[in-house]
Amino acid sequence: MARALRGQAAVAAELSVIDEETAADAGMSAVDRAYHRISDAILSGSISAGKHLTEAAIRDEIGVGRGAFREALYRLESDGFLELHPNRGAMVRRLSRQDLAEFFQYRVVVESYACKRAAQRIDELGCRDRALELFRELRGYIEGTEARPFVDHNEDFHESLVQLSGNRILYSQWKRLRLPMLRIRRVMEAWPPQDRGSVQQHVDILEAVLDGRESDAEQFMAAHIQQTHRFAQRLSDQDFDRVFNP
Repeated sequence: MARALRGQAAVAAELSVIDEETAADAGMSAVDRAYHRISDAILSGSISAGKHLTEAAIRDEIGVGRGAFREALYRLESDGFLELHPNRGAMVRRLSRQDLAEFFQYRVVVESYACKRAAQRIDELGCRDRALELFRELRGYIEGTEARPFVDHNEDFHESLVQLSGNRILYSQWKRLRLPMLRIRRVMEAWPPQDRGSVQQHVDILEAVLDGRESDAEQFMAAHIQQTHRFAQRLSDQDFDRVFNP
């Protein structure tokens, strides 16, 4: 009986982190609803790395059938959130140092190419205006007048430059890297931008894009991403797990 009660308590705690979105689910398919509710709980750290999901309880709470739930799990596995094991169910994926290295290798290839394309397209409709918006915000950080946290700017900066590539397939694939992207935000929060030179690096990248210097834009972005990777890999094992596997 005590074991059963403990099990029920654990299920209740697990479900409490997935139980807040109702209006936001309106209009979603059952598969999308399950996918977003579970991925959001993982991204927030409410469902921790290495945790096994309790399928029946979560499926009932979300209100989806077994088929839709399983399809959502397959998508979550494909996007790097979960590991699926026969006879053991679904477990939230832990990120290893090798996973992180491959993630940054991918980002170097994709984002440096995106910057090259952004520089090539800078005079196409809307491209220069978006780059200038980011540039003006950077001036605010340099002058001490910008109130928005730099980590928020950083996310917009990288996403905007991928969008400015004009390649929708590239952008959609880049967006699938949500789990390591969110974990990288924790690194950014612990590493002030002035200490890593990120503000000036962002300025250099945008100036190259705005001037149409595609080779410089490509190289500057590659160096910028590689710097963050080196910092993340220097974390102790304890800090690495605290950041990437909460």
